[in-house]
Amino acid sequence: MENAIGKKIFKAFNYTKANRVEKLPIIKYSEENQEKTAITFEQKCEAFMKVLFINPPQTEAVRWDNYKESHWEWPEVKRDEIKDTIFSSSTKSAAGPDGISYLILQKAFNIIKSRFVILYSKLI
Repeated sequence: MENAIGKKIFKAFNYTKANRVEKLPIIKYSEENQEKTAITFEQKCEAFMKVLFINPPQTEAVRWDNYKESHWEWPEVKRDEIKDTIFSSSTKSAAGPDGISYLILQKAFNIIKSRFVILYSKLI
């Protein structure tokens, strides 16, 4: 290395630097109250899947035999509330899953205000 000149010093450095490839250590995890060890790549993948993506707890099915339908009293939706909501949102934001942007809603509201009041009243 004493005689290395210019870019050759980097070549010499590549030969002498430590190899920094670290392997994933052996994984110990618990499954069904048993201690398990994962050594191979496939076992480690399986361990990660079992530990990180556990099945959610199961619940009992809903029983509808005692259900009583109620009549809900909702407050009346006012045109000014609808207008404030539509016009307070940015026209530059991306359209939702329906593909309708706030700019389109604002222009439509200016043309057919009464339809918006009917629509939102029925939806709520």
